[in-house]
Amino acid sequence: MFSDVAVGAGQGRAGDLPEGYLIRSVRGDELDARVEVHRQSWRPATLPWPGDPPSSVTAESTSRFSAALYSQVRATWLYDPAFDLVVEAPDGSLAACCIAWWDPVTECAEIEPVGVVPEHRRRGLASAMCWQVIEQVRAAGGRQVFVGVGPNPRYPAPAATYLAAGFDFVVRGRLYGRARVSTP
Repeated sequence: MFSDVAVGAGQGRAGDLPEGYLIRSVRGDELDARVEVHRQSWRPATLPWPGDPPSSVTAESTSRFSAALYSQVRATWLYDPAFDLVVEAPDGSLAACCIAWWDPVTECAEIEPVGVVPEHRRRGLASAMCWQVIEQVRAAGGRQVFVGVGPNPRYPAPAATYLAAGFDFVVRGRLYGRARVSTP
């Protein structure tokens, strides 16, 4: 899914947050809280599945994201703390998070992933974070923001979220496969 950063210029959609919520970059003193907001947002049992979750998901299922993995993420060459966004809730807790991978050479950014804690879903936080990324990419001289997701009937929430935020589906490649060969 793509969004041209010129789309929606001046609409102020990143500011369309419920009262008391704030989008900002993660601070160095809240790395543990940043890991926890990711884990809460991506806990399989609380994801917005259409109908019942897959049989592999149990109430005890949890995200594998950890402080060690987050440290690896922060050490990658395209990581920029200015594009590691969180939404601060009115009570000061973190309600949502996303990372945008800004590449000044290609003038594009990829958003991956966007997550919202279940208690804060359906308030426009994910869309507002996407628009914040678009505004930051525009300010940095960028041209496009993309998300590597497509329609998936078994889990339609991500694609629906990005469509609601103004992204469009764009097919960027082909999938190749080979028929299974049975061996006697």
